[in-house]
Amino acid sequence: MSLDHTTPAVPYVQELAKKPFTSVPPRYVYPVQDLPIISLDSSSPQVPVIDMQRLYSDDFMDSELQKLDQACREWGFFPVDKPWSEQ
Repeated sequence: MSLDHTTPAVPYVQELAKKPFTSVPPRYVYPVQDLPIISLDSSSPQVPVIDMQRLYSDDFMDSELQKLDQACREWGFFPVDKPWSEQ
């Protein structure tokens, strides 16, 4: 799968927000193996990876919420390790 950002599926991201949806449109989901490797240097800042299932776990919720907060404040986005599920 190539990362082609030249033809947006919607004119603006606001168009996505106009209708409720329960999953990310496939156009915006990329398999990990297709993502570019930016740096293998461990001293580089790392974007926190969020495990959405841990947000529903009594044991891990607080630590995962801290990672989510950090990702949103410092990076403006976050990669997801395990998708959210209704279970």
